Amino acid sequence: MHSSPPILYPHVPPRPLNTPQRLAAIEYARSVVAGPDAHMGDPKNDLERNLRRFDYVLAKFGITERTLGVTAHGLRHEALIDEFVARSGQQPPVRGGSALTPKAEG
Repeated sequence: MHSSPPILYPHVPPRPLNTPQRLAAIEYARSVVAGPDAHMGDPKNDLERNLRRFDYVLAKFGITERTLGVTAHGLRHEALIDEFVARSGQQPPVRGGSALTPKAEG
C-alpha cells in the first residue's frame, strides 16, 4: 500500500494529479518501483548513468534546452510554481511574491 503525499493546503482540492494520464503515470510508476525508498532509475545502474539515460530519452523527444529552451529541472519547477499559484492565489517568493501567511500555509 502506498501512502499519499502530505496535504499542504487541506482547504484546496489537490490538482497536480487531475488528469487520467497523470494518474495512470503514477500508477505505472508505483507498479515498477522496487519500494517506497527506491529511485525511478534502473537499479542496475548508478545515478550518473541513470541521469545520462534520462537526458538521452528527453533529447529523443526533443525536450532539450537547445530545441525548446527548457530543461527537465525547469519543467519540474514550472509545474510546482503553477501549483503554488493555483493553491495560494499568488506568485511564490522566488517569482517576487510575498511569503505566505501562517493561515495560508494550512
